[in-house]
Amino acid sequence: MEKEFGKVTRDQLKKLFASHVKYTDEREEFKGTVAEKSEKLETYLKHALPWSYWYELPFNLFIVIVLDAFGLRDQFMEAARSSDPQQAVIDLMDEDDEPDKEFDDRTDEEKGYFFSLYFALDFNIRSLRIFSKYLNQLVSEAKNDDEALFDAVLIDPLVVSSPSIAKRIQKSSLENDKDFFQKLAKSITKTRPRRPEKELDDTRLILAILNECKSLSEIPPQQMYEVITKELRAYPGIDNNTYETFRRFYHRHKKTIGT
Repeated sequence: MEKEFGKVTRDQLKKLFASHVKYTDEREEFKGTVAEKSEKLETYLKHALPWSYWYELPFNLFIVIVLDAFGLRDQFMEAARSSDPQQAVIDLMDEDDEPDKEFDDRTDEEKGYFFSLYFALDFNIRSLRIFSKYLNQLVSEAKNDDEALFDAVLIDPLVVSSPSIAKRIQKSSLENDKDFFQKLAKSITKTRPRRPEKELDDTRLILAILNECKSLSEIPPQQMYEVITKELRAYPGIDNNTYETFRRFYHRHKKTIGT
């Protein structure tokens, strides 16, 4: 099926963005619930593997583990075999399933496992919004690139406990590399000035989704401007922005991600 943006139509892109907005609202509600039940969460996570360990996996494998854990693997496999996989996945995302009624009956170890996967997935989405890369990808790049390492730490300081990054820190410790640790400290405390503009997070997420469906180099700036600013209204200063302002941002973004 030929689509305007490779794997998705314009309408499907709108639905994906609407799902993200819904997820964002639910995440805030979940965070409030976690704060109210901090003692229970502490009990669950005491038995769980630190979620930084999931960052060592290729992202595709991590997603398979998430789907399997939440009993969705077969449904997504079936969706992937349909005539329009993207629409089938969107339909699954739109289903209003009831919460797992058996959750309270699960062991603390099982609950910790679910929470660990949830937080790893949430930080991956956050990384996609900020750096247009999954956190798992940044951790992989961090093995040979300190800038990727600092970006990963800025997203989730817990990555310092992931084996590959711990090895890099270990090396700097033995070499007494003060410059490395100063940059690392700034990333942990989020005082490092490289965090891209927060108001563009939604725009970068949309571009990341599209880049997986069709190379951004194949999408004209004017077409992208109309979709993001006029239809999705996901660009800052919507009512005052100009095409030229967006075009410059779009050009810089493509250069940043190497498209």
